[in-house]
Amino acid sequence: PPISMSAKTCSGDDISSTGSTRELSDSGLGMTLPLLAYFIRQHRVSALRGLTTREVCDIIVMPMTKASHVSLCQLLHARHPAHIRPATVHVIHAWSQLFLETVDAVFSQLGQTHLLDGVGENDEELLLGGDDDVVVWIDIFSFNQHESLSVVSEADDDFSSQFLASLLPLRFKSPT
Repeated sequence: PPISMSAKTCSGDDISSTGSTRELSDSGLGMTLPLLAYFIRQHRVSALRGLTTREVCDIIVMPMTKASHVSLCQLLHARHPAHIRPATVHVIHAWSQLFLETVDAVFSQLGQTHLLDGVGENDEELLLGGDDDVVVWIDIFSFNQHESLSVVSEADDDFSSQFLASLLPLRFKSPT
């Protein structure tokens, strides 16, 4: 599927991961590629096959974050703090596309497809390998989906304004 990725620089001052869940302040946080691969393996590749990004959000992300009403990145930060940080790569994709194809395109573009190969006996070992300098921002993980849905239902224009405003502190540069 077509995706767009931009490398960017972002200081920790630009992002508040402890802000109110009524804000989109956590939108600059992302996850490392090893943690993304771990997430995929934990939710079984076979179960994800054929699901769109929207379906993965509805079936996996929303139930996981329902009690806390935070983004998946915020939720996972307590357990994997080294793997949830300000994003270095911003991924733009279509929610109607197959989730695994989108993720495969991200790993391929970044030269890390080996993280998706096979299923190890101890998937926790994934968190020790791979390029943890690359931190990907993918909206279904980085945004509080519960807040996003209520904002969208109130007014699409208002959500667009908040979304764009959340990206303004990020300083984008061309991929090298």
